[in-house]
Amino acid sequence: MIRISVRTVVLVVLLVAFAVPAVAGVRATLILTSGERIRGVLVDMGGADFTMMEGGNEVRFPINQVAAIDFVSGGQVPAAEVAKMQGGRAVVFQRSGDFFYGRLVDIGGDNPIRLQFNSEDGPLEMNSNEVARIYMRRWDGMPAAR
Repeated sequence: MIRISVRTVVLVVLLVAFAVPAVAGVRATLILTSGERIRGVLVDMGGADFTMMEGGNEVRFPINQVAAIDFVSGGQVPAAEVAKMQGGRAVVFQRSGDFFYGRLVDIGGDNPIRLQFNSEDGPLEMNSNEVARIYMRRWDGMPAAR
């Protein structure tokens, strides 16, 4: 019989915990302008791209190829929300049901991540757990506005 001390078990657990880096971010679905949906952990928005962790791999998507970010429904978007884009203007829907027009300018922090917008009323910051979806541009196969 093999005897393993509690000290050895604790040491192994600590080594594993520190060997696996923590990924800051939140689960989200990116809808690309092609209509493709990418599910993963949204980590960052750099100057030119969004960074997602997908299947343990870091994947980057150019900002101009991301049409929408969905934090709640896995990429299922209500046509009534799409109708609010009004000529392609970016629009943000909060989980409360409220919405505002504004452009996403930065992402930061952990879980929830902080989202920074330039809105019609000036700069605005909120947490990802307050936002349902961000529509930035139109995409192939987008639901018709009602």
